[in-house]
Parts: sequence; C-alpha cells; structure tokens
Amino acid sequence: MEQKTLEERVDILEMLPARVDALEVQISQFRAEVRDEFSATRAEMHAMGDGLRVEMHAMGDGLRVEMHAMGDGLRVEMHAMGEELRAEMRTLNEDTRAEMRTLNEDTRAEMRTLNEDTRAEMRTLNEDTRAEARTLNEDTRAEMREMNAATLTQMRVLHEDVIARISVTRENGRQKGSNGRRKKR
Repeated sequence: MEQKTLEERVDILEMLPARVDALEVQISQFRAEVRDEFSATRAEMHAMGDGLRVEMHAMGDGLRVEMHAMGDGLRVEMHAMGEELRAEMRTLNEDTRAEMRTLNEDTRAEMRTLNEDTRAEMRTLNEDTRAEARTLNEDTRAEMREMNAATLTQMRVLHEDVIARISVTRENGRQKGSNGRRKKR
C-alpha cells in the first residue's frame, strides 16, 4: 500500500465528523424504524393472541356442544345395542333350552333303548343259564340213576352172596348135625 501524505490524512480526518454525523442519523433512523416495526409486531401479536383466544373459546364451546351431541348419540346407540343384546341373549337362551330339551329327550330315548337291550340280554342270559342248569340237572340225574342202578346191582350181588353164604353155612351146619351132633334147643 502506498503511504498517504499528511495532507491527505488530514483531509480524511476532516471528513470523518461529517461521515460520523451521517452514520448517526442513519442509526437513529434505523432505531426508529426498528422500534416502529417492533411496536407493530407487538400490536399484531396482541391482536392475533386476542383473535386466537376468541377462536379457541369458540372452538371449545363448539367441541363441548359436539361432545354433548356425541354423548347423547352414544347413549341412544348404547341403549339400542343393549336392547339388541338382550333380545339376542333371550333368543340364545331359548335356543340353548330347546337344544337341552332335545338332548335330554335323545338321552332318555337312548337310555330306554339301552335298558331294553340290557333287559333282553339279561333274559337271554337267564334263559341260557336256565337251559344250562336244566341240562346239568338232567345230566346229574342220569348220572345219579346210573350210580343208583350200579349200587342196586352191587347190593343185589352182595345180598345174593350173603344169602348164598348163609345157605352154605346152614347146609354145613346140617351136615355137622347129621354127623352126630345135636342141635341145642
């Protein structure tokens, strides 16, 4: 850089107060403009805040009215649903009872059938048992007759044997008596 002369420097320094004054005016104008803008912004924000408060209040009232209307609608809807549910419950209860009656009748019919089957089977078993008992009784009687006949035959043989021995003994006694022996009377 070139060095300036003293005169040039003095000239520059003399121009400084005018420039500072011009700058001071500009700064004052800028401050006034900023102050005015801030005031306008504050006023605008205040107006907006008031507007928002009014709008929020109106919206709150609208929401309250809407909520009350919805609550009333919900109550009506809930009441209708409650009636529908009660009717459906009654229908289901009647259906369940009818099904229970049907099942009860089916169970009773099945029990009757099983009872009749059991009784028929018991009769068959009883008849089979009686037939088997009759057969066993007849077999036992036949066996007893055979054993009785065998016993009677043995008894006759023994009886005849005893009689034959008695006859032999008498004959032997007669023969001894005729040999000189006397019978004692």
